[in-house]
Amino acid sequence: MSASQLEQRVRLLPSVRSCSIDDRRVTVLVDLATDRRNVAAGVAYILADLGIERTVNVLGGTSPAAEVLPAAAPRSLWLVLVGIAALVLMVLGVVVLIADNRGSSDRPDRARKRPPNATTTVAVPPSVTSPPTFPPDWQLRPGP
Repeated sequence: MSASQLEQRVRLLPSVRSCSIDDRRVTVLVDLATDRRNVAAGVAYILADLGIERTVNVLGGTSPAAEVLPAAAPRSLWLVLVGIAALVLMVLGVVVLIADNRGSSDRPDRARKRPPNATTTVAVPPSVTSPPTFPPDWQLRPGP
């Protein structure tokens, strides 16, 4: 079967406006209200009937909602939103750290107030102040 006969057969499908055929693919232009999967299945059926293997591209038409938004879309959308929130919180934390560590400021209202110095007194018992007593044969470094 020639390419022109194949093109004529594809154009007979409902809602097909135009068709282009080359060595590797069949490209079909359809109405906007047409389901693209039905047209692609029809073209694939014609090609299989003739024993021809080519890629089918359908331009125009509509896609079912399952094709546009797969079942995993809410989970991936949730992950994107959580990722954006984490990024915003991380940037906010860095801004707070930079603002907090700018060093001392000349303004008195920005200076941190330190707690007052604590003073303690330690009472030393009198037995500690007297020199220690050692036995008469005690040596600091015993010799050989």
